[in-house]
Amino acid sequence: NRIDADGLAPLSRALAVKGCKMRELVLGTQLGGNPLGDLGVQHLAAALKQNDTMHTLCLDSARVTDRGAAALGVALALNTSLHTLSLGSNSIGDEGTTNLCVGLMEQAKQGSEGLRILKLQLNDL
Repeated sequence: NRIDADGLAPLSRALAVKGCKMRELVLGTQLGGNPLGDLGVQHLAAALKQNDTMHTLCLDSARVTDRGAAALGVALALNTSLHTLSLGSNSIGDEGTTNLCVGLMEQAKQGSEGLRILKLQLNDL
């Protein structure tokens, strides 16, 4: 399936609903992924700020740049349930990586276990 930012918006709203039981979401693949882009990732990041059940999020080959990574960094600062985030084969550079790290540092300040695995292979680092 090819899901873009518009298609991801309703799913993101569902993820933000209290009581959502989804634990794993794989939207990226090694075969071209989904063209979510930064807008789609921003939808997901907004949902992650409220979601407390998601453990694994795979966004490989989803056309994510520093802008999308920045949105995820803000979400990581607030989300303590996500354990694995895979962002391989995107266009994330130093700025996006820094924003992800800021979110992780916020988790640490709160004493949260939070994210344990961050995959950034094949990016612009």
